[in-house]
Amino acid sequence: MEWQHLIGYADTQREVVEKALESILENMDIDERRKFDIQYQVLEDKTIKSMKNK
Repeated sequence: MEWQHLIGYADTQREVVEKALESILENMDIDERRKFDIQYQVLEDKTIKSMKNK
């Protein structure tokens, strides 16, 4: 039996992580969320750029 079934949060590890991230994002204030969104976009842009260079 997988650990997430034991604690009852979700059926898969992916769902557990998604729910945890949703909870964190929902509890951020506007400034925290804005900073997070900027940082996320920077990382996403770097990923796209690195994939294009392959």
